[in-house]
Amino acid sequence: MSNKDINSINFSNNIKNIIKNEFPKVKRIKEETKTAISMCILEFSKILAAAIATECDKHGKLVVQKDVVDACKTLGFPEYATKAEAVQMPKKQEKPKPKETGLTQQQMIELQKELYRQARDEIKHRESFDF
Repeated sequence: MSNKDINSINFSNNIKNIIKNEFPKVKRIKEETKTAISMCILEFSKILAAAIATECDKHGKLVVQKDVVDACKTLGFPEYATKAEAVQMPKKQEKPKPKETGLTQQQMIELQKELYRQARDEIKHRESFDF
């Protein structure tokens, strides 16, 4: 089964769930109606993806949340833009603060240079014994 087939099945299952949730009192929906709804959802997804790509082209290659929000606004769906804005993006991990050593930044730089020099000398020393 190809990725396209898998995506089609997942998309189809999602559409079935949407229809089921949005039409809870309807006992049966004709197959051609389901197909029409599926085609509308697919077409909307394509239009939204194209608008997001247009927004993305304005600043670079990476699609960011703002592109989705702006695309929704451009297409005239401010309510979706609001929902897209509400999505919480994972926060960047905070970098641990350096430990207090009592050294100034210049002293730490000098210490680091010295450690690099010692490491280079050690490598040269070991290489001199390699046959």
